[in-house]
Amino acid sequence: MDALIGWIGDTLVENVPETGTRISQQYAANKKVQADVIILGSSRANHHYNAPMMRDMLSLSVYNTGIDGCGLHYNSCVLNNVIKRKVPKLVIFELEPTLLSGRWKERLKNDLGIYYYKDSYIHQTLNEIEDITFPVKIRVNTYRYSNIFISLFNTFQINKKSSPLGYAPLESNQKKFELTYAKAEPIQIDSMVYQRLMDMIAWSKKYHFALIVVESPKMVISNTNAELKQICENNNILYLD
Repeated sequence: MDALIGWIGDTLVENVPETGTRISQQYAANKKVQADVIILGSSRANHHYNAPMMRDMLSLSVYNTGIDGCGLHYNSCVLNNVIKRKVPKLVIFELEPTLLSGRWKERLKNDLGIYYYKDSYIHQTLNEIEDITFPVKIRVNTYRYSNIFISLFNTFQINKKSSPLGYAPLESNQKKFELTYAKAEPIQIDSMVYQRLMDMIAWSKKYHFALIVVESPKMVISNTNAELKQICENNNILYLD
């Protein structure tokens, strides 16, 4: 039974339609996307960067791989897979500075577990982040697909077009927010998160593509980017805020 679940799950993943769902977007990012300009990040990247408009302005192919709730671990895995297929000319990484602290818990088992045996960097990442029993548990297909099987099936039932080049504009009825001030506190950088960022920087130099780290505008005034800005400066990476 477990082998059958694994076969069904793997078959569905390999044939997932472009419906704009989370699983569809993840498959595109990790297995299909080839573009001159790649946008990485979480929801801020997904909603802020209009890939079709950028494509028309730059006359280059563009794809937005941003997905809600995904931080440095997930995005380093995506970039590692992207450059295996085609080295982009430019990578724009929308990065919230507080993600360097490692406090944000990514859903890596759900988001990347299905690729555990298909990619060595994802394999390494999950082994480092998850508990020591994870390599044993992930062998069980029922566990590997436990939280996404229904979503995976539903992806084939949804009558929805994919997001244009990965871009997902916010709904027009968003609430109006007031500008607030956030207390500036030094960020304690998590060593594993830091290493993921350094991997991405190293790849940009090894494969000769431009990497730009960006913090796009938000409805909070804060000064928490000193550490990120310093890392970029030390490694000759352009940082925009």
